[in-house]
Amino acid sequence: MKIAPLRSWAPAIVLCVVAADLNFWIYASIGTNEGDALGIAFFLLSAIDSVFALASGPDPARVVALIGALLATALMALRELEVFDPGWLPPYAVAMAFLVGGAVISRKRRS
Repeated sequence: MKIAPLRSWAPAIVLCVVAADLNFWIYASIGTNEGDALGIAFFLLSAIDSVFALASGPDPARVVALIGALLATALMALRELEVFDPGWLPPYAVAMAFLVGGAVISRKRRS
């Protein structure tokens, strides 16, 4: 399984921003956190894609992206379970920070 837009950091960040916007739009429209399910699905899809990418060979950028996706999923799940609610935006920020961090590590490794 290969999800092409998630294999590069720039399209993955754009998709993350779109998912965050949809999450907020759902919250603003109906007043509930139902949009968090979209975030969880996006983060899990990103994590699954990273695992499949790592199956074909080691890649530090994908490891970092996987960690970020799992952390973002955990933050969003804790929010849904009403255990810890940092808000809807921090999980997306975590995912994006790890995507950019992975891209930086990958560039430094290549040079």
